[in-house]
Amino acid sequence: MWSSPVSYSAQDFAKIIRESLEDLKFIFLRDNTAKSYSRFVVMIPMMSGAHVFRYTVEYPSKFVIHLYDTYPGTKAGLMPFIEIGEVDESNQRDIQRLLKKVASKVDRPPWEFTASQRVMVGFLLPEFGQARKAWAKFGFDTSKKASKERKRRNKEKASTSEQKDDPNDAKETNDPPTNGGGE
Repeated sequence: MWSSPVSYSAQDFAKIIRESLEDLKFIFLRDNTAKSYSRFVVMIPMMSGAHVFRYTVEYPSKFVIHLYDTYPGTKAGLMPFIEIGEVDESNQRDIQRLLKKVASKVDRPPWEFTASQRVMVGFLLPEFGQARKAWAKFGFDTSKKASKERKRRNKEKASTSEQKDDPNDAKETNDPPTNGGGE
């Protein structure tokens, strides 16, 4: 089984997974289920339950995807997860294609958590590092260097699109400024 925390809620990620499965023309069934998990409250493990979005992929290979949200500490801190059962040689390539498609549809990689997510859940949780390692197993460059380069490219892309869309950057004219039409 392959499992990873993701930086998007299960509900948001379920939509992206569904769109990606449809884009790749995979044949799948979607249903809902529940999952039990443990969380620690004042050093005492307590059982909790989570709503699970389940996708059963039938073609081009068979595998099952579970998406669910956990609350490791308080209900304020959300830690979403993706699990793909029975990853083997027969389906690994198709799973990798799907994950690449999913990663291309989101504004930041699923293994990169925002500062506010880290504060809400807890900076020191091992899940943040586990996410990087899990996605790296499928060939994604999850290094900090790649992350910085990706952010730099996104900023450049955003600034060039803003320049194209900015009406104030229209042609320069030699017309004198107006004072609102009144003299």
